[in-house]
Amino acid sequence: MKIPATGVELENRAWITLKECLEAIPGANVVVHQIDHSVPVPDLVASVNIEGRQTRLIAEVKKNGEPKSARDAINQMLYYRSRGDLANTYSIFIAPYITDNTAKLCREEKTGYLDLAGNCHIAFPGVYVHTEGKSNPFSYSRPLVSLYKPKSERVLRAMLTHPSREWRIQKLADEANVSVGQVFNVKELLLGQEWAGESEQGISLARPRELLTDWAEHYNVAKHQAAQFYTLTDLLVFEEMLSEACAKSGIPCAFTSFAAASRYTPYAAYQRTTAYIHHNLPEVMDILMSPPLDLVQVESGANVQLLSPYDDGVFYGARQYHGVSLASPIQTYLDLQITNGRGREAADMILQHEIGLV
Repeated sequence: MKIPATGVELENRAWITLKECLEAIPGANVVVHQIDHSVPVPDLVASVNIEGRQTRLIAEVKKNGEPKSARDAINQMLYYRSRGDLANTYSIFIAPYITDNTAKLCREEKTGYLDLAGNCHIAFPGVYVHTEGKSNPFSYSRPLVSLYKPKSERVLRAMLTHPSREWRIQKLADEANVSVGQVFNVKELLLGQEWAGESEQGISLARPRELLTDWAEHYNVAKHQAAQFYTLTDLLVFEEMLSEACAKSGIPCAFTSFAAASRYTPYAAYQRTTAYIHHNLPEVMDILMSPPLDLVQVESGANVQLLSPYDDGVFYGARQYHGVSLASPIQTYLDLQITNGRGREAADMILQHEIGLV
C-alpha cells in the first residue's frame, strides 16, 4: 500500500486512524472534526469525553514522518495553542510512519504521535495510550538507506572527524572527494533527522554522537572483501613490517579494530590483527606471501585479517603511530562496534578518550 498521494487523502486516512485510536479508550465518547483550511487552523480537531470530563485535541498531519517534519508540526501546534480558543488542547503529530527518532522527539516535547498503522503515544490527564510494533502497510523509501552509501559515508567521515566545523558545500565536497550534488543530498538527510543545522556560515553537526551511533547500527563490514592469514611473527612486529612494505609499494594500508584501539587507548593484548589494504587482494598476494612478510593464507586459525574495502573512504583520516598506519578513530569505532568479544567495550573507550563526541 502506498502513502496517500494527496493531502486530502492523507488527512482522511489520518482522521479515520485517530478516531479508531481514541475510540479504543474505555468509556470514551469521541468526535473528530475535519477542518476548513481557508483559515490557518490545525489539520484535525477532536474532543474526547470520558465520564463527563472533556479534553480537546489538535493534530497536524504530514506526509513525512522524519524529525524535521515533526518539529515543524510541533511548532505549528504551539502557535495554534497560543491563541485563546485553542489554549487548553493536547497536540498530536500524525504521519504515515513515525521513526524512532521522531517518537523520541515527540515524547520530549510532550506531544502525542500516531502513524497510519496505529502505532501511537497519546498521554493527557486521565488517558495513556501507547501502541507499538504494528507493521506499517505503507510502502516508502527509507531516506537513511542512502545516507550509508559509500559516497555519502565519505561526507559523514569528514564531518564527524571535524564535528564542530561549519562547512560550505563546495569545501565539504572537496574534502570528501565527492560531488557537490552528493553533499547537498547528505545535507538534506542530516537536516531532516535534525543531526545537522545550517547557518549563513554553512552546515555543521548538531548531534554528532546520535549520527555516529545510527551509522554504527547500519554499518556492514561484510561489504569488504576479506582474506585470512597466519603469521609466525609477533603481531606488533608484523604490523610495523606490513605498514612499511605497503608504504614502499605505494599501497594504502591502515590497521583497524583492536590493533588500532590498542594504540589509541590503553587496551589489553589481542590475538588477531586486522588491516585495510587498498588494492584488490589477489593483486598484492605476491607481496603478502613473500619475504619479509611470509604470510600463509588459511581457512581457520588465522591471526591476520586483511580487508579490501568497498570504498577508499575508510582511509580518510588515517594516522601514523610509531611506524604503523592506523585507520581513523571514527573508522576504528565502526569496526569495533561489530566485532565479537570485547569490541563494543573497546569502541566505547575510543568514543570517550579519542573521539569525544557529545
